[in-house]
Order: sequence, then structure tokens, then C-alpha cells
Amino acid sequence: MNKTTIIIAGYQEENVIGRSIKALVTSAQKAGLDFQIIQVSPDEPTLSAGNQVATELGIIGRYKQIVDPLKGKAYALNQALEVSTGELIVMSDGDVFVDQEALKYLLEPFQDQDVGGATGRPLPTDTKTTFMGYLANLLTTVAHVKRTKVFTESVGSYLMGENAYFPLSGYLLAFRNNDLRYAPGYIDDTYISIQIFEKGKKLAYCPKAKVFVTYPKNLTDYFKQRRRNIEGNRELHKKFSTSVDDQRTLRKELEFILFPLMYAQSPKQYIWSLCLYPIRSIAWVLAFADRFKKKDRDRPWDPVRSTKA
Repeated sequence: MNKTTIIIAGYQEENVIGRSIKALVTSAQKAGLDFQIIQVSPDEPTLSAGNQVATELGIIGRYKQIVDPLKGKAYALNQALEVSTGELIVMSDGDVFVDQEALKYLLEPFQDQDVGGATGRPLPTDTKTTFMGYLANLLTTVAHVKRTKVFTESVGSYLMGENAYFPLSGYLLAFRNNDLRYAPGYIDDTYISIQIFEKGKKLAYCPKAKVFVTYPKNLTDYFKQRRRNIEGNRELHKKFSTSVDDQRTLRKELEFILFPLMYAQSPKQYIWSLCLYPIRSIAWVLAFADRFKKKDRDRPWDPVRSTKA
């Protein structure tokens, strides 16, 4: 098995990053990986929490910390890549946690030398009993269905396809360590996906590589996250408009316009699904308005607070 570097990015996540590191270490050990873990964080509480759990797990010899100087997430991730020694890179966040067998399934596609990147399946930690929990489950199901429609060739436990493109999920992704770097101001997972695809390498979707995510618990945080993704994705695909098919446009959303109604299984869920339409519309309007604001590509991370619990 190739040596693997696992990079965990976290900001103001002292309450949850320990859980993330423990889950990744367990998954790496279960997969029999020769691994290195690099945590990159700008704040002392998150760094201290990470160091504490690494000590408890007895992995200090495999564990490295990088203090991010708050020059933007791309800068932080590139710092980690510069000191990575693994042939394969796994990227994850400090506020998510993986299934015990996630890394085994995530790295399976790399047995094929034509595969350059792979991604897991994000699943919400919240149940459908609350409005925001229901939306999280609905939207992650939509993302899963979209990926299965793009990656139609089943190989072992994963899916891929000839010239198939869909952005890898930043919650859990992997790629070969061949001088790929992030660019300031662009959505990191989409940017790295395009770089891999433009090098002529295939992308793979690993639905059994499960990563559990706490999604926004209120609409304020939802709009912050969603508008940032919409506008960042638009700018990125404007730059690479001739090379990839943008999978996160309003047109692509309209292809699944009836999905929320079909997903509902009770009168309450049906009402919640109906509420999603104006909510998504507002997010697009806010993202459109953001185009006219001054942009700072090197701005520090702006964490979504309700996902850190």
C-alpha cells in the first residue's frame, strides 16, 4: 500500500477536531495504511486539541502541525502539501468524521493508474426530524444521485466513467501527490478536481467511503455557505469554461426541480420540500449580489459557526 498523507484543515474547531483525527486514524489503521497526518490550523485552541488527541493515540511520530498565518485556505492547504511525503493525499476537514472503512474504499480506485482523484459520500449527522436536518438529508441525497448519473461505470466498490466530471467533495477526497496546488480565491475542492481532470486523469466516486458532516443548523449559516459556494464556483468555471461541464449551475439545479417533492414521505416533509424552493432562490439572488462586492482572494477563512458543534 502506498504511503498516504492525510491533511486535516480546521479553524476554531477545538471541540470537534479530536473526533475527526480519531476517526481518520482508526480508518487508516483498519485499511493497513502507512500514513502521515498533517493538521493545518490558524488558532491555538484547535492546534492544542489536535496535539492532545495525537498524543493520546500515540501517533506523534506520524503527526505534524502547521500554523496557518491566515492568508486564505488555499495558502494553508498548499503549506501542508509542501511537506507531504505520501504518494497519495487525503483531504478532510476538522469538523467532519469518517466511517471506519472510509479510507479503504476511498483509496481503492488508485489501483488504476489512470485515476487521479476520488471522493467519498457525505452524509449528514442530523436526522430528518428537524427542518434543517431534513434539508441536509435531502440535498446530500440529490448530490449522491447526481454523481451516480455522471459516474456510470461500476468498478469494484466505486464508480467512474470515461471523461466523466463532477467536483470532488472537500469533506473527503484523495489525489496523487504530483505537484497539484490550490489557487487563492477559488473553491478548493472544485479547483483541485479541475486540475486533475485537465491532466487527463479520471475521477472516481466511492459511495462506500462515508464521511459524516454537520450541516448548517440555521438559515443564516446556510445562506453564508451556499452563496459562497455558488459565486466561487461561478468564478472558477468562468476561467475553465472550455474544459469542464459545470455541475453546480442554476441550470443543473433545474434538472432536479421535482426531486424534493418526490423525496418527501409525509405531509410535513412535503411542506418542508416546498420551502426549499424559495430558500434556494434567495441563495442564488444573494450570490448574484455578491458579484458586485469587492473581493479579497486572500481573505481568512470565515467559519460557519453552527457546523462546529
